[in-house]
Amino acid sequence: MRRAILQLHLIVALTAGAFIVILGLTGSIMAFEPVLYRLQHWRIAHVKPHGVPETLEEIGDALRKTSPNRDIHGYFLPDREDLSYAAMIDEKLVYVDQYSGQVVGTIHRGMDFLGFVQQLHIRLALLDKGREFGEMRSSRQS
Repeated sequence: MRRAILQLHLIVALTAGAFIVILGLTGSIMAFEPVLYRLQHWRIAHVKPHGVPETLEEIGDALRKTSPNRDIHGYFLPDREDLSYAAMIDEKLVYVDQYSGQVVGTIHRGMDFLGFVQQLHIRLALLDKGREFGEMRSSRQS
């Protein structure tokens, strides 16, 4: 009986340990997500500072010209002068050179490496046919 309990304890401990390792690794990656995101999208995340940055109103006007009939859901302002501003427009992140008002790039939000890590950390879900990663399965039948 003691041997069976020790085997059961080992199996439960290894299973729980796997979850703890996954949560630890993905949490560590998420802690550095802003830095990793800037490294992944280097060309559009960095600008050369020159002059005085435009106001958010001027940047918003420039974005509305490039994306008419789209709402700006929010701005992401960097903590350094050499990083570009970003605006969330629908499901895309639009990077803007705050010194010239020019759009330097667009990233469509989707399942890239950092998105996968975040979903794995939050939901610990597996891919399944007909479902997106991390999508909740309803127990009700429609």
